[in-house]
Amino acid sequence: MSMMSVKRGAWVATCLLTLSGVLLPRVAFARMVGGNLQLDHPIFERPDSFLIVAGRFVEGPGNVQVESVIAGDPTVRNTQLWIGVQSFHWPQVLVPRRIGTRCILILRPKCSGVTKEHQICAVIPTRRQSFERASDSESFKRLAANEILAELADERSEERQQHLILQVAPILTANEARRLTPFLESKNLWLRRAALAGILNATKEEKYLQMAIEDVRQFIETTNHLEWIPWFEPGTKAKPYAVLVKHYFFLDHGWSTADDQKKAAFTLPLFRLLATKAPAAYRWPLGIEPLCHLGTAQDVPFLHECLGSVRLTDQEAAIIRDALQRLGETKKAAP
Repeated sequence: MSMMSVKRGAWVATCLLTLSGVLLPRVAFARMVGGNLQLDHPIFERPDSFLIVAGRFVEGPGNVQVESVIAGDPTVRNTQLWIGVQSFHWPQVLVPRRIGTRCILILRPKCSGVTKEHQICAVIPTRRQSFERASDSESFKRLAANEILAELADERSEERQQHLILQVAPILTANEARRLTPFLESKNLWLRRAALAGILNATKEEKYLQMAIEDVRQFIETTNHLEWIPWFEPGTKAKPYAVLVKHYFFLDHGWSTADDQKKAAFTLPLFRLLATKAPAAYRWPLGIEPLCHLGTAQDVPFLHECLGSVRLTDQEAAIIRDALQRLGETKKAAP
């Protein structure tokens, strides 16, 4: 897997999975493209607009027997959904794709004429067969967090522990996040980093922010950004800064302005660090641009300096000038 194109709100690839299906008796056929979408994504604020099902793989090339409908059309219960993987890298470590494995599928239905299409937004591990319906986004997040944390409690593989924490971290409450604190002592750097990000996002406590700042500082100082390192599935690799942002998921800003502003108290110090210390290729997407959207008066001198000393495209320079205008520096920002 290569580094994706740099743009606000999509710096780390979080593609929707595209399903296109033909309605056949009791079976829906699907083709998937992409990968798991982060569970705090703004589109999940309306679970009633999704089809969220729990089921298990049964005999056949990818058949999922729907056992519960958590949200959406209740009539799909006790039907089968065929999951094709020709164009999808199934998260095999997170949810082993074999007969008997249970999972929760978040599907976004789209209807056009006689063809029903879905987008698979996420796949979540579970061991349960029966679920109550989720009344709203918060109840669904609590349901998902409980299932993933239950898996984590019994898991002994560090690799799968890391995958489970990465999926659950964005939706944890402060109380739930305390269950990740033992992983802060792990000798596995990336497992420790995943846990720290989840705890910081949930608690927003200063001691965890300082730990994250020091961790990112050490990452910058010790990492060769040109290397390829293991990604999240066997046999895949990515550039280190893409893996870093996958763990510190709140650095992938721009999906929701309200959410970005809510997290600014602990993301701004990290953006400032990346804007000044990261390799040149990453200072704009991971530091300067976020500061343009979320920065305060404290960032005005630095943004002025960027206009005069950083190689910028015309569009990037315009973004900085807009930011300075927002911060009340219209005259100083004039070219």
